[in-house]
Amino acid sequence: MPVNRGGAVNVVGLDELRKNLKTLDNAGELQAALKDANFKTADFVVQRAIPRMRSLGNVPGRRSAESMKATRSGAAARLSLAGKNAPFANGVEFGSGKFKQFKPWLGNGPSAGYAIYPTIRENTAELIRIYSEEIAVITRQAFPD
Repeated sequence: MPVNRGGAVNVVGLDELRKNLKTLDNAGELQAALKDANFKTADFVVQRAIPRMRSLGNVPGRRSAESMKATRSGAAARLSLAGKNAPFANGVEFGSGKFKQFKPWLGNGPSAGYAIYPTIRENTAELIRIYSEEIAVITRQAFPD
C-alpha cells in the first residue's frame, strides 16, 4: 500500500512539549487543549479535501470522501479513512495502475495524491499558522511566566 510522507509537517519540539505538559498541575486540561489543536488542524485538511475527493467524479471517490474524518490525538494532527467505504480510499487518493475505477497511479513521491496530499501541500503555510496559534495559546496557559 502506498505511503506518502510528502504531506507531513514535522513539529520540532512537540514531543518535549507533550512531556512537559504531563508534569503540570492542569495537565489534563492542557492535554485536552493539545488534542483540540491537533483536531482543528486535521479538520482543516478534511474540510478542504472532502470536496476535492468527491470531485474526482467516480463512486469510490464520493464514498471515500464520506469516510474521511479528523481524529483527536495528543501526538499529532491526524485524519483517518474509516468505515465501510475506507478500503477504496487509498486507490482514490493515490490511483492505480491495475484497477480502472481509479485514476492513474501517481507514485508515492512528494507529488502523489489526488485529494488529501495536494490539500496538505497547497495549504501548508495556513496549517502552520493555525497550529502555531493553537500552540501559542496552550504554552501561554501552561507557562505563564
